[in-house]
Amino acid sequence: MSWMLWHAGLHERVAFHWTGNGRVDGTILAEPLFAMAMTGTALGLAIGVILLLVPRIDPKTRRGSMFWLGSIPAFVAAMWLVPAGLTYHAGSREGARLEGWGATFFLALLYGIVPYLLMPKTEPASTRTPRTITLKPTEVGAWSATVSTGLLYVVALAVAGLAVGVNVPALAAGDFSAVSILGLAVMVLAVVALLSFASLRVTVDWRGLRVVSLLTRVPVKRIPLDRVRDVEVTDLHPAEWGGWGYRVMSGRTAVILRSGPGMVVTTRDGKQFALSLRNPETPAGLLHTLAGVASRTQTSGHRRDREKC
Repeated sequence: MSWMLWHAGLHERVAFHWTGNGRVDGTILAEPLFAMAMTGTALGLAIGVILLLVPRIDPKTRRGSMFWLGSIPAFVAAMWLVPAGLTYHAGSREGARLEGWGATFFLALLYGIVPYLLMPKTEPASTRTPRTITLKPTEVGAWSATVSTGLLYVVALAVAGLAVGVNVPALAAGDFSAVSILGLAVMVLAVVALLSFASLRVTVDWRGLRVVSLLTRVPVKRIPLDRVRDVEVTDLHPAEWGGWGYRVMSGRTAVILRSGPGMVVTTRDGKQFALSLRNPETPAGLLHTLAGVASRTQTSGHRRDREKC
């Protein structure tokens, strides 16, 4: 509707960046910007409909997803509506004044609260202590596996397509402004970040728990055995841990690749780390066993030191 009403009076470019005093210092091509907004909002709508229709999706996952599926498309829509609307009503891109309309982007992010509150709540998932794995005095336990999620690959592909659709036409037209270059750089970094967490190598051995990115080989999380206080097996829901991917919250971090089984490690300082795993019983049980052995060994060492004193 906005394109039908405004496109005749927008010319080729619209205002897109303003200085601190509200003057326009950057523009962008109108058609690619509109295409980005349509793609982003349509993608959010499609994913939202799928989440509502697929019965197997956990209710908490559906509820938490609705916040982001409201906020992100609303923000993308505002990236078109605010610059295009201001340019249209001013009659020229140079005359567009941002003034208080900048708050629209903040309000767009808050829009996700509406669909979030409309979704029903569910009871928290139950947790259980994993079965202890018996090791002989001469045995050393080790477990390793690769965990992946197709969701982050799909999102990375969508972001890459959006980056090409928005930035390539602008760069091909000779638009090498700081806004265009910065936008392309941000999208490239977003794709790399998404792919870094799409496939991970998880290892439990004498070093403790290690989670490493297969793409960058950078350790995502390392918890030595002497820091492990407790290990639990539970069903993880993205809504409870801040969404998909690597999440950081107060006193808690998580790598959530899907809704379903996983393990939660509590360290001696009370912090928690959650990790999605298809079969968490074995690695959780092994980590629980090795941490117990490390704790007993450390206690025996302290006892011998006191006896020597």
